[in-house]
Amino acid sequence: MSEIILVAGGTGFTGSRTVPMLARRGLDLRCLVRREGDAQYFKRLGAEPVFADLEDPGSLAMAFEGVSGLISMVGLHTGHAAAMVDAAVAAGVKRALFVTSTSIFTRPDTSTKRHLLEAEKRIRDSGLDYTIIRPTMVYGDEQDRNICRLIRYLARWPVLFIPGPGTWRVQPVYVDDAAGAIADAWQTPGTIGKCYNISGREPLTFNALVDTVSALLKRKIMKIHLPVSPLVAACKRAETAGLSFFVRSDQIERLNEDKSFAHDEATADFQFAPVSFETGVRREIEAMGLIREEGQ
Repeated sequence: MSEIILVAGGTGFTGSRTVPMLARRGLDLRCLVRREGDAQYFKRLGAEPVFADLEDPGSLAMAFEGVSGLISMVGLHTGHAAAMVDAAVAAGVKRALFVTSTSIFTRPDTSTKRHLLEAEKRIRDSGLDYTIIRPTMVYGDEQDRNICRLIRYLARWPVLFIPGPGTWRVQPVYVDDAAGAIADAWQTPGTIGKCYNISGREPLTFNALVDTVSALLKRKIMKIHLPVSPLVAACKRAETAGLSFFVRSDQIERLNEDKSFAHDEATADFQFAPVSFETGVRREIEAMGLIREEGQ
């Protein structure tokens, strides 16, 4: 009898790419769901759906019955780490993989950072044979919340306002590479007790990222750089007054951080080999139907 792996977060952006990979590798999967439509989707993949709520310890306990492993891709920044870890330990599960984020390294003391740091500490102290995967910003189709928006903006407007000089480095990771890292790390015993940063092939400046997208869209974009300090100060005053802009002060501060992360350990331990940003974003733009042929 094969060992059952409980998958949480399989309907999310990265999870929806990871579950099919795991299923194709012949793993016996049980996937947490909250909607009937998701249950039917997992059945078609050959996985067993189980209805459970992360806020309901009783339903989680039932979902963990007979399970030998856990792959959690739920957003632990929302404070669900305790529920997942406690349920796994109570069920006698040993092997577990958790997806967090490189957001733990940001300078601003955000609630997301605090929740993720607390989550990782709880995982490390749990006694589980854990692996932690920390992707950078994940992109790849219209489900992503960052690059997709930038693509749509640049496809429509000729001017982009950028807080700061745009010389900070970013290293977004293509969604299929992030999913593959999760699957490969799960099947590599040497990853137990380790944490891995998962990033794109190489870092690039935000200006270069915009130029790459613009070139693929065959668009000429004027980049207008705005001073950071006055923007942050204005946002903080508004936030203190209970007002909200389209961007928060901490988001502007994060924009001007270096967000490049080496993935050498992942390459050494499970042959992680991500695509370049140009390759990944071309796939995304093609999927969105926005690549223009010559003469159009």
